[in-house]
Amino acid sequence: MHPLTQAARQLDAASAAVDAAARALPEADPGAPALGATAPGRLGEVGRALHDRWLADTADRAREAALLAGSLAETAHAVRTSADAYGETDAASSRRTDHL
Repeated sequence: MHPLTQAARQLDAASAAVDAAARALPEADPGAPALGATAPGRLGEVGRALHDRWLADTADRAREAALLAGSLAETAHAVRTSADAYGETDAASSRRTDHL
C-alpha cells in the first residue's frame, strides 16, 4: 500500500473519531442539578449560570470538533487524490521505460 494511501486511511479514522466525539459531547451534560441549579437563592442562580455556560461551551466545542472532522476528511480526500496521481504517474513512467 502506498504510504499516502495509508496516511489517508489514518486521516479518515481520525476524522471519524473526532466526529464521534463531536456528536457525543452534548451528551456529557451532567444536568443542572449536578451543578447546583436547584439549590435555593444565590447558590441556585450560580448553578443555573454554570449549567448554561456548560451547555454553551460544550456546544461550541462540539461545533469546532465537527468542523475539524470535516477538515480531516477533506485532507484525507486530498491525500488520496495525490496518492492516485502518484500511482498513475509511476505507472505511466514504467510503461515509458518498458518501451526503451
